[in-house]
Amino acid sequence: AWLAGQDRAGARAAWQQALAGVEEATRVAPPDRGRAAVAAEQITVALSERLSTALREQARRHGLTLNTFMQVVWGILLGRMSGRDDVVFGVTVAGRPSEIAGIESMVGLFINTLPLRIKLPPSQPLLELLKQVQDSQSRLIAHQHLGLAEIQQLAGSGALFDSLVVFENYPVERGGLSGAGGGLRLASVSGHDATHYPLSLMVAPSERLQLRLDYRPDLFERASVEA
Repeated sequence: AWLAGQDRAGARAAWQQALAGVEEATRVAPPDRGRAAVAAEQITVALSERLSTALREQARRHGLTLNTFMQVVWGILLGRMSGRDDVVFGVTVAGRPSEIAGIESMVGLFINTLPLRIKLPPSQPLLELLKQVQDSQSRLIAHQHLGLAEIQQLAGSGALFDSLVVFENYPVERGGLSGAGGGLRLASVSGHDATHYPLSLMVAPSERLQLRLDYRPDLFERASVEA
């Protein structure tokens, strides 16, 4: 019912405006539709506690989020890898709008993957770029319900990207998991996830910021991903 009540035409217009002028996809690997699926390998890095704290403090000082920092860093990296000053990559959103009562306890996979476009003028100060990206993402929050296939169709260029950034910003109270419920006790929790993109960055905030790079070993050498 909530989805049916959304301004679909307004969302389409907002995404068209956000992606206007994108002429080609931002790729980290050559396209090949016939490429066989290969399980991704992972590299996990924990930033030092000092650096993690400094990033949080810097973000708070300027009214920014750690998510914005990670998105902009990835955009700059893609710009250097591709030699371009206008890049697009995927970001995953929760798909749980706060306007819906009880959304935080609903069971279901509501996530959506959306394009994030970052323009990288060489003369633009970094702080200005960070604020610009956060502002543009904030304006698009109301339109995050539109599906990726439809958004790419609006852009008129097919697939827009082949890399993904996921910021896993949801709390898990491990202590509460052991509480009895209906005579059952939860002994352990584990999870596994994967994407079909050649290169993905997963970020998990904690005392030491956790970064995980998932990559296809048939397309990337481990040493280059580590670098």
